[in-house]
Amino acid sequence: MTALRVLVVDDDDAMRRACARLLRREGHEVHEAVDGAAALRLLEDNPVDLMLTDVRMPGLDGIELLRAARERWPALDVIVMTGFGTIENAVEAMRRGAADYVTKPFKKDELLLSVRRTARMRQLEAQVEGLREGIEARYRFEEFVAGAPAMRDVLEAMVAASRSSASLLITGESGTGKDLVARLVHFASDRAESPFVPVNCASLPAELIESELFGHVKGAYTGAAEARPGLIRKARGGTLFLDEITEMPAPTQAKLLRVLQDKTVRPVGGTEEIRVDFRLVAATNRDIGAALAEGRMREDLYYRVSVLHIHLPPLRQRPEDVIPLLRRFLEAAAARAAAPVPVIEPEAAEALMRYPWPGNVREVANLAERVVAMGVRERITAAEARRFLNPPITPPASLRAGGGEQAAAVANAVRAPAASGGDAAASTGTLAQAERRALEQALARARGNKSEAARILGIARKTLYEKLRRHGLA
Repeated sequence: MTALRVLVVDDDDAMRRACARLLRREGHEVHEAVDGAAALRLLEDNPVDLMLTDVRMPGLDGIELLRAARERWPALDVIVMTGFGTIENAVEAMRRGAADYVTKPFKKDELLLSVRRTARMRQLEAQVEGLREGIEARYRFEEFVAGAPAMRDVLEAMVAASRSSASLLITGESGTGKDLVARLVHFASDRAESPFVPVNCASLPAELIESELFGHVKGAYTGAAEARPGLIRKARGGTLFLDEITEMPAPTQAKLLRVLQDKTVRPVGGTEEIRVDFRLVAATNRDIGAALAEGRMREDLYYRVSVLHIHLPPLRQRPEDVIPLLRRFLEAAAARAAAPVPVIEPEAAEALMRYPWPGNVREVANLAERVVAMGVRERITAAEARRFLNPPITPPASLRAGGGEQAAAVANAVRAPAASGGDAAASTGTLAQAERRALEQALARARGNKSEAARILGIARKTLYEKLRRHGLA
C-alpha cells in the first residue's frame, strides 16, 4: 500500500499514541494533535493525505474540525472515530464528506482496514484523474489542426456544438476525422464527465443492432441468458456516437426516432419504458442528399439528428494542413518508438501538399507510422515521401522541370528550420519575395498573432521570429 501522511487527532493521549504507533508500523508518516485547534495549526504547515479524528473533543469537536479542514483542503480524506452510542455522529460526518468511520472500541485490524480502503480510493481517484487529464490533453480544441480557411468554419461550429446538447450530424469522407470531432465536442461539453459511447452501425449485424442499442430482457430471444442494458443506457448523461448512421436498418431507425422523441427506451422483449438522457452525435461518409433519396436514411430521423451539422472537407481541399498534420503524427509515432522526429525537407513538403490524399487524415497518420517504422530518423526527402506513399505520388511538374523556385521557397518558408549563416530562401530576390509573401499571409490570417502564425505555417515560434526579423516584419 502507498505510504500516506496521516494526522491523528484525539484528546485521549493513550488512544492517540496507540493509533500513531500502529500506523507508523504500517509505514505511514504520522503527526499528532491533541484537539481540533491544534490540528488546524499543524495542517497549515504540514499538509497530509489523511486525518483520523475523534468526534468528542473539547473546544473544536471532530465534526467541526472535519468541516473546517475540508473547506480549506478539499483533497484531504478524513476518517472519524466515534463511540458506539453516538453513531449519529458518524452519519453526520459522512454527510459532511468523511471518507469512512470506525466505532470505538475498535480492533487494530478494523482501523487498518479503513485506512487501507481510503488509501486505495485515493489511488483510484488519482488514476481516474490522470486518465481524465490525458483525455483532455488529447482532445483539446487547440490540438485540432485547422489552419485552412475551410477548417476555421469547422472549428467555430465545433465550439458552438460543445456549448449545446442538441443532436449533431457530422459528414465527410472516410478518414477526415469525424470520430475525433465527435470526441472533441463531447469532452469540451458539460457532459464530459459522463460516458462517450461510440457505435459503428456498419459493423453491427442487422439482427443484433437493436439488442445492442436498446438492450434486451432475459429470454428476449434464443441466447439471451441475461438482461443487458444496451448502449443507449450506457451513454446515460453523456454522448452516444452513431458512426455511419446511414447503414442502420430502416426498422432500427424508426425505433431510434421514437427514443429521440420520447426520451425513453424499451429493451427488446420488454414492456417497460425507461427514461434516458443522452446527447446524440451521428456521422456518415455518404452524401446526405443521396442517402435520403435512396432511402438509406429516414427523412424524419435526419431532421432529428441534424439540428447541428458539421461537414469536414477532404484533405485535398485543405493542403495547408497536410504538413502540420504530418508533423503532429510524426511526433506521436516517434515518441512511441523512442526515436527522433525527422525533418521534412522543403521539396518533400511541396510534393506531399500536391498529393490528393484519398485516405484523408487517416492516410497521413499511416504515412507517419510507416516513416518511423522504416527507420527514417533525420530527414524526409522528396524521394522518400514518394516511396512511402501508397500509391506512390508523382513529383510536382514544377520540381521536375526545375522551375519550381517560388513553390519551393514557399515550402521552405513555412517548414524549413532557420539555417546558420543565412537562409537559401533569402539569398535571391525571387525566393526572398516568396518567403516574405508566405509570412505576410500567415500573419494576416492569424491577425498578427505570431504563435498562431507559426502554427499555421507548421514551424516553431523561434524559427518564425528569425524569419520575421530577416524580412523586417518583426
